[in-house]
Amino acid sequence: MAHDAFISYSKKDKAIADAICKALEDDGLSCWYAPRDVEIGADWDASIMGALANSRVMILVWSSNSDSSRQVKRELAIALDDIGVSLIPFRTEIIEPSKLRYYLGNIQWLDASVPPLENNLRLLIEEVRTAIARINHSLESAQGQLRPTEEDKAEIKEVAPVKRASEDSRLQAVEESVRLAKEKRPEEEERQRLEMEQRKADDAERQRADEEARERAAEETRTRAAEETERLAQEKQAAERERQRLAEEQAKADELERQRVEAEVRQRQQAEAQKRDEPEERKREEAEVRHRAEAREREQLAANQRQEPEARKQARVGTLYSLNSSGSTPNQRLPLQRIVISVVVLLIVVAGLAYAFWPAKHDELNQLSTEAVASNQTPSPEILTPLLSPSVENKSGSSPAKPSPTPRKVPTPAKSPIETSDPPPAKPSPTPHRAPISGGVLNGKAISLPKPAYPPIARQAHASGTVSVQVTIDENGNVISAHAVSGHPLLQGVAVAAARGARFTPTRLEGQPVKVTGVITYNFVAQ
Repeated sequence: MAHDAFISYSKKDKAIADAICKALEDDGLSCWYAPRDVEIGADWDASIMGALANSRVMILVWSSNSDSSRQVKRELAIALDDIGVSLIPFRTEIIEPSKLRYYLGNIQWLDASVPPLENNLRLLIEEVRTAIARINHSLESAQGQLRPTEEDKAEIKEVAPVKRASEDSRLQAVEESVRLAKEKRPEEEERQRLEMEQRKADDAERQRADEEARERAAEETRTRAAEETERLAQEKQAAERERQRLAEEQAKADELERQRVEAEVRQRQQAEAQKRDEPEERKREEAEVRHRAEAREREQLAANQRQEPEARKQARVGTLYSLNSSGSTPNQRLPLQRIVISVVVLLIVVAGLAYAFWPAKHDELNQLSTEAVASNQTPSPEILTPLLSPSVENKSGSSPAKPSPTPRKVPTPAKSPIETSDPPPAKPSPTPHRAPISGGVLNGKAISLPKPAYPPIARQAHASGTVSVQVTIDENGNVISAHAVSGHPLLQGVAVAAARGARFTPTRLEGQPVKVTGVITYNFVAQ
């Protein structure tokens, strides 16, 4: 049965093929396209070849799907190379021919890539009708050129019996061929059935092999994925262990650094306290030595005052003894006795003034007293009191008197206001200034400890670690000084700024608020 149009398409474009077929048939044109017009049980390839031979126009639904379809390529080869059917490409996408370039390279197509489809279908119907009219005109022209003449008719009459006989022979041969084909048909069908079964078996085997290959590939993929997962897990565990080790080492280093800083701070504080305490201790020791010397000097002066009457008595006895031995009369002895007493008193006064206003002797006395106090010994009276040996002249103009026996050396106290008056009271030593006490690490003792901001430049440099800040806290709990003693240079500034804003509870010692020094540590993690 002849058809006006044969529709070739990819099964992915069946919706467009159905629309084309409906539009052509609604316009009175007959169409053939698979699988609608393939008879049940008929051979697929033979049905397509017969439909192409009985169709005037072939409509190709040209898309990226049909361009890569092997079935469409075979249909084009049969239609153009074997039969010579007119081709109308109906392009539904903006593409260039790729695998079909050999057949479509020089053929003008109908562009249907711009919607709506209905407008494009009307253009297609007009194009099909134009092609069919062109084909009919060509057939009519060919028939007019082939009309027989009288001679041809006479020749035909002579040749007709012969041709008829040969035609009969050909028909008989065809009938015999058909009969033989019918006889061989069961065998052919059996052969086709066996080939079909073989193809099905081959397809099943190929599918099974493909399935096994896919399973093996999937299994290998799962195995590789499991191995990769295990490897990543091991690497992650190793990285975690390394991170923990580094963190522990960092913590140990930070702890050692903190201990070192605390030790340095304690040593510095002890040295500073020792430096501050040494002058005060030295002053206290000097004051104590001076007080002991003054106390011993007062005791010695008191002892000298107690011994003074006995010394005067001995002096008078010696003087009287010298007068009696010289043979003076009683009237002469009385003025002489008065003179001697006056001289003795004068000498005592001069000795006291010399002791009070003689710096060298006074310094020597203080040095001796200090050495005596340091060695826990009492200086002898001979050292503490200047010794004088007065001599008496005979002022009467008589013969010189016999020298009187020298009296034994006795301590003679000086009659000076310094010796007789009470010593001035010792000046009270000033209350020593309390040095700041060490508080160690102060992070846990703060009532307000601001967190330092992570500087952008430190974030770019991936700076991290512990920064230790030495701070001094006043009696009110405020930070009055802060400086960094260790840590990354990029992090010390923010750590010091944060430490200056910290607040602490005031520390008291014996009921009095005191200053405290210590260390605040800040841990920075790289971001």
